Amino acid sequence: MSHQFAALATMPAVYVYCLVGLLVFGESAVLLGLVLPAETVLLAGAALAGVGHATLIGVMGVGLVAAIAGDCLGYAFGRTLGPRIRTSAMGRRVGEARWRRAEQLTKSRGVVAVVGGRWVGVLRSLVPLVSGMNSMPLRTYLICNVVGGVVWVAGVSTFGYFAGTTLGASAMLTVSGGLLGAAAVYALGNWVLRVRRRAADSAKGVPS
Repeated sequence: MSHQFAALATMPAVYVYCLVGLLVFGESAVLLGLVLPAETVLLAGAALAGVGHATLIGVMGVGLVAAIAGDCLGYAFGRTLGPRIRTSAMGRRVGEARWRRAEQLTKSRGVVAVVGGRWVGVLRSLVPLVSGMNSMPLRTYLICNVVGGVVWVAGVSTFGYFAGTTLGASAMLTVSGGLLGAAAVYALGNWVLRVRRRAADSAKGVPS
């Protein structure tokens, strides 16, 4: 076991729970999933539960509360702010094609979109917002949100835990860390490109 993995394995459980909770919550609440996939963090947290101080039940519990709460906040934002989110800087970054896809799925498949959308990265972030924008009945949304959250968190966490104990938690964390690193590099690259584009537009006198 490497020194880096040993440090991760001895990480206090509260740190693991906080990291999992914040990223899973932020994925839908503030579109964080567009740059950092919460699914990867949930997998890594479950793998750590197999060798560290955190427990699988703890990771599942935190992940479930965060997933449901994040989606509820996303729904509330969609219902109250509506199109303003879609035309915001972050909304434009999503791309009109992705917004239309989420909107079509939510309108045509409703319940299935909310429950099954959790298994598709972009939809996991957009479906709660679009459901609010389309004024899906709150009771229907809450039921679908809870059902989808339970299935997604339980499935991802269980897979991460047993894959970690079978294949080796070190290997699971290496893969998870690589995916998170790639996502972080992608996000940083996009940010640098936006800054350079705005600087170039400003030099040309083009409004950003």
